Amino acid sequence: MADVSIIIPSHNGSDTLPQVFEALDVLSPSEHSVEYILVNNASADKTSVLMDQFLEGHEGVYLSESRKGKSFALNLALSRASGELLVFLDDDIIPDPHWLSGFISAAATHEEIDLFAGSLRPAWPKCPANWQANLAARGRSFGCTEEGRPNGDCPPELVKGGNFAIRQSSLGKVQFDEQSTNFGSSAAVGGGEDTLFASEIVQAGGKIQFTANASAKHIIHHDEMTIRSISNRYRRIGTGVAARAHTPVMWLALPFSFSAFAALAAFGWLLGRRSFAALQMTRAASRLGRLDYAISKLRG
Repeated sequence: MADVSIIIPSHNGSDTLPQVFEALDVLSPSEHSVEYILVNNASADKTSVLMDQFLEGHEGVYLSESRKGKSFALNLALSRASGELLVFLDDDIIPDPHWLSGFISAAATHEEIDLFAGSLRPAWPKCPANWQANLAARGRSFGCTEEGRPNGDCPPELVKGGNFAIRQSSLGKVQFDEQSTNFGSSAAVGGGEDTLFASEIVQAGGKIQFTANASAKHIIHHDEMTIRSISNRYRRIGTGVAARAHTPVMWLALPFSFSAFAALAAFGWLLGRRSFAALQMTRAASRLGRLDYAISKLRG
């Protein structure tokens, strides 16, 4: 039985897993026993080969989940993890050398905390435009947390599924949703399984803390830096938000709020205020995603 279980699910992650595994190889030494739970989620590339190679030099287990969907992979990992501290890492997240010690130290120091949200900064493929860097610094895009956010209380919606930890004893019956927020299970599912998971921990009486020292970098691809990609991402996020909340009475305002934010984005772009415009664009796209969900439900 290990003290810490590091859980890494991957669907076709062979292009980024080598960088992740290289970073894990040079983590600061720990006196705690660590196991790796690597889950191949219906991959069609060399993910399984890379995972097997990594485990040749590390304690852990390789698992295969044939059902496509991140929640399926995560719940399979939970069923096999033995550590009291469960640490979640995505296949495109590069941990800093003191990443794991940051989580372990926080868990030892703050026994009243159940879930620890780590910090995420971007690993850019090229120099970003000011508006792109601003979105990342605000924690508004590229899967990042707010730059410079201090340790302290953290709402569920700011927990990033690619970098967080939770005590196994705090799980209770909480698992990752395999239905409406199961990212990757279908084109219609926008994700949000991480936020729903964290919300259910809080509803069960748990506490969340942002842990700045548990820092990592999110690998950004060139195609993720386009306006279309960012807009599509926020549209998916909006769909996930609507699926979690499911409050039909609020749907009535969505056409108006979408139009307002879209207009602000357009005017901002025309006036050359691109950082402002990009921020409004994310808000408009999120409302559009919620509207997509509302329309799909109304159509039955």
